Amino acid sequence: MIITLVRPESGAGVWRPFAVALAVFVATLVASPQAPDAAEPCRSTIGAPEVTLKSVRGELAYDGSHSQNDLRRLFLKSGGSGRWHGGNPVGLTLADLELDFRIEVRARPLSKARFCTELARVDATLGYRSLDVYVARRYRRGTCEYEQVLDHENHHVAIFRDGLMQYGPRVRDALERTSRAQAPLVTSAPGTGAERFKDRLHNQLAPLFRDMNRALDRAHATLDTAENYRAEQRRCANW
Repeated sequence: MIITLVRPESGAGVWRPFAVALAVFVATLVASPQAPDAAEPCRSTIGAPEVTLKSVRGELAYDGSHSQNDLRRLFLKSGGSGRWHGGNPVGLTLADLELDFRIEVRARPLSKARFCTELARVDATLGYRSLDVYVARRYRRGTCEYEQVLDHENHHVAIFRDGLMQYGPRVRDALERTSRAQAPLVTSAPGTGAERFKDRLHNQLAPLFRDMNRALDRAHATLDTAENYRAEQRRCANW
C-alpha cells in the first residue's frame, strides 16, 4: 500500500493500495502408512485442521535522503496512481500488506494414482514486512516543515497498524471457519490437493481482504483532505 503527501500548495494528497498478495509457501506433505484400499472412501481421519494466525506490525524505517522527484518515482514504481494536482510529494509512506500461508496436508493413498488429501494445518501471517516513511530531503530534520510532514506520515502509519488490529481477529475467525470447512479431496498427487486448498482459502478470504483495503482507504482519506493540508501549511512558513 502507498500513502503520499503532496506539496501543500497542491491542495490534495493521494494514496493507493497495492493489490494484496495472498502467498502460499511450503506445503508439508505427510503420507499415511495405511495400505491402499480401492474400495475405501475418501473421508476425514484426522479431524479439524489446526489454524494459527500471527499479526506482524512491520518494522518502521525513516528515510530523509530522497528528493521530491525521487519520491514521485518511488510512488509510481510502487504502483501508485491518482490525482497529483501539480507539485511533487514531500512525504511518502510505503507498506505492503500481506497474508501468507504455510499449509500442511495429509495424503492417504487410495490406489496407485489416487490420494485422499486432507488439510491438516494452516499457519498464517498477516501484516506488513516493513513500513517505510520518506520525508523529502529539502526539509531538514528539526525544521517545522520536516516535523509537520513526519507527523502527517506517522498518522498514516498509525492507520495501517490500527487497521491490522481491527481486522486481525476477523481474518483469524474467517481463516478458522474456512479451513475447518474444507472436506478431503481425491487427487492424483498430494501436492495437487495442497494447491486446491490454497486456491479455496484464497478465494474465500479475498472479499474480507478487499473490505480491509476499503476500510484503510476510507481512514487514510479522512487525513488526506484539502482542509487538513491547508491547516498543516499554516503551521510552517517555509514550504
